[in-house]
Amino acid sequence: MKMKNAYKITALLLVCILGLFTACGSPMGEESYDNGDITVDYLRSEYSEMLLTDGAEHLIGSIELSTAEDGSPQIILHPKEAASEANDDGTYTVSSYAINRVLYLSDSAYATFGDSEAILDGSGFLNTVPAGFDDSIMYDVYALDDQILLILSNPSYVLPEAK
Repeated sequence: MKMKNAYKITALLLVCILGLFTACGSPMGEESYDNGDITVDYLRSEYSEMLLTDGAEHLIGSIELSTAEDGSPQIILHPKEAASEANDDGTYTVSSYAINRVLYLSDSAYATFGDSEAILDGSGFLNTVPAGFDDSIMYDVYALDDQILLILSNPSYVLPEAK
């Protein structure tokens, strides 16, 4: 009888200890970042480099908001190519070079808009972009397939007529 009770107590202790270990912290393999630790400098340097290492492509261009047939928001990227040398004022002249691309921006993407340098999520970015198309506002876009992972406003790109 004592042996049966000892097995029950041992089994109960093991279940309690196992429950403590599995209930604490975040699941293994998931890394979470405190948004307070994310800065624009981090997004422009380390995070963008990490995205490129993971297979994302870096695109430059102006954007236009649109709506897909299913009603979800989409971004039409008007790709540009930057000159290899900076102008006297530190800007880069850009020119159109490719067919427009349709991309999607998820809520988990990071974005900046305008001079505020505020870090936004995908839906916050979509709410900030003006409805009309403005070809003079340029962005650095990091995309994987048709998903935008990072979109950063970049005033150092200018159109030839804006110089």
